[in-house]
Amino acid sequence: MLISLSLHPSFVPPTMEDPEEALWGFMFCNYSSMAALTWTIYDMVLSFGQEVEFIWSGSWSNFKRLYLCLRWFTLIAQIVPTIITLKIASGALRETTQLCRALMGFQAMSSQVLMFCVQFILILRVIALYYEHARLLKRVLMPIWITQMLAMTILFGVSAKDIEYGVHCVIVGFPTTVAFYLLIPMVFETALFILTMWKFWRTIRNNWGQETLLTRFMKDGIWAFALPFCTPSIYPVKKTQH
Repeated sequence: MLISLSLHPSFVPPTMEDPEEALWGFMFCNYSSMAALTWTIYDMVLSFGQEVEFIWSGSWSNFKRLYLCLRWFTLIAQIVPTIITLKIASGALRETTQLCRALMGFQAMSSQVLMFCVQFILILRVIALYYEHARLLKRVLMPIWITQMLAMTILFGVSAKDIEYGVHCVIVGFPTTVAFYLLIPMVFETALFILTMWKFWRTIRNNWGQETLLTRFMKDGIWAFALPFCTPSIYPVKKTQH
């Protein structure tokens, strides 16, 4: 299905990129969004039986609530932007700068919520690995985690007004403050990854006999560490404001 790239008359983006590049960016965003949504639904369908058995059955706990928050809010965070983007592209929804900023705000804040929840789980795992120093790690990691949340929220609020949009709300330019917005969680998650890696290495070296559990921890730690670094490099930003 071909989608017109014509803009609503009331929408004048601050920067108009090359039409071919604009089309590529628009298609990239839509294809990646649909792929992520499809994968999420596929995973939820496959594991729904286990979710009913282990989550919905039995007594409730904060960890079960955290799981459900991650599970279902992830779906909502993907469906809402996809529907809005398709409505904009089809002309059913009026395209304005205010709408683009609202859409970007929802995507940024929902991503932050999911990222903070995942980081919280990784923190708990690190604390469990270093159970002999659990109290010290709580006093160190939790304040850093909270400070990170506040810093990223403030940075996004400062940067949001300077983000440039092209056709169909595709972002074409970021202010330099976005670099710090991306750097802060990368530094924090690098520290969590190093702590996990160190315990894994010591376990293998000392032959504790718990390789299976720590290998699972290690695999999850690698994914959580690698994705924040790989995602920003998939679609590099063409312009940066100074």
